[in-house]
Amino acid sequence: ALQLREEWDLAEDKLRALKRSQRRMSVGSVASMKSTVRRQYLLRSEKLTLPWYIMHPNSKQRISWDVFAVFVILFEICFSPLHLYNMEDSFRRTAETLQWIATGFWVLDIPMSFLTAVFVNDQIHFRLLEIAKSYLSTWFLFDLMMLVPDLIMVIFS
Repeated sequence: ALQLREEWDLAEDKLRALKRSQRRMSVGSVASMKSTVRRQYLLRSEKLTLPWYIMHPNSKQRISWDVFAVFVILFEICFSPLHLYNMEDSFRRTAETLQWIATGFWVLDIPMSFLTAVFVNDQIHFRLLEIAKSYLSTWFLFDLMMLVPDLIMVIFS
């Protein structure tokens, strides 16, 4: 027969106390979930007029861009190690062309990030200065550190 390990075998009074605390936590989490849903509804229902050059982070264009980014990342994960091997000329040229395309995508991703509105504390910010502050303080350094070696490899190969 299966038996619980000692650390999982709780006394009855400890088990009741645990169930009581779980009930209290679940009531609080339901209330916070309702406010989150309400906040998301308000964000979706707002009719914002963004400048023509600023993209909403939840727009179809931005989501499409992010989905394409996932495919580029998968390409980089799969094909980058192949540069260590001697490949046939036709395959090597194809891989280099695809690497140029991937690098071009990442070069374009930085300006796209500067032109995508950001959420800060559940409020959307679409002024260029606010977007730049947010991007520079979060992902910009990482993006740059990932892009520079890629650019060096592509340009000097």
